[in-house]
Amino acid sequence: MRAATRACTVALAVLLVTAPAFGQSTLNSQARRDTLFAWDDGEVDDSVYGRAGTAVGVMFIAHPPTTYVTEIHVYTEYDCCMYPDQPYIPLREFLVRVWTPSLGYPPVPWRPVGRGAYSGEEYPEQAWVSLVLPQPVRIDSDLYYPDRVFFAVVEWEHTCSPFIGIDDDGPQPGMSRRRLGPSMAWDDYPGNLMIRAVGTDSLGTPVDLVSWGTVKTRYR
Repeated sequence: MRAATRACTVALAVLLVTAPAFGQSTLNSQARRDTLFAWDDGEVDDSVYGRAGTAVGVMFIAHPPTTYVTEIHVYTEYDCCMYPDQPYIPLREFLVRVWTPSLGYPPVPWRPVGRGAYSGEEYPEQAWVSLVLPQPVRIDSDLYYPDRVFFAVVEWEHTCSPFIGIDDDGPQPGMSRRRLGPSMAWDDYPGNLMIRAVGTDSLGTPVDLVSWGTVKTRYR
């Protein structure tokens, strides 16, 4: 069943995100090759909302020389949580992480890997939000990532987290998944959830990935 479309009436605007060109990097100045993985076509056709405990993810298939996943991009819509009579502002941040795939068919997210990146409370709406993982996730292990298949997952932890954009007519359907609760099974989700991932072939010069990821994750 499709999640209900948000009730707010808004004009949709898309801010396209491109991967750094060869020789440029968000982590170091040495030459490396970054790849932006995406199934959506960049046009928002719908959106999905999840209450606390809900998660959605998109499956990607990386090929050599991609070795690490360093960032996850999410197209965030409005959260539509307006409580003028409340003495507090509800939390609205969300979490992104890389998950390993299950061994069944079709694959679904199986286990989260490492620490995730939090969006923080201040992020733009109707725009792509780029979240740097606290530590790059290595995906070249056939034991955990057969054929370098991995999932980029968004986890809602608060009621007022944002809607996530959906592309209904993208070029590759069947890659999106949804889980309605921590103890629930993952199901296929129609359309292409607007979640992307950035992979790279190397990390180059060692940097303090934890502090850098924390700084950049707090979208400004």
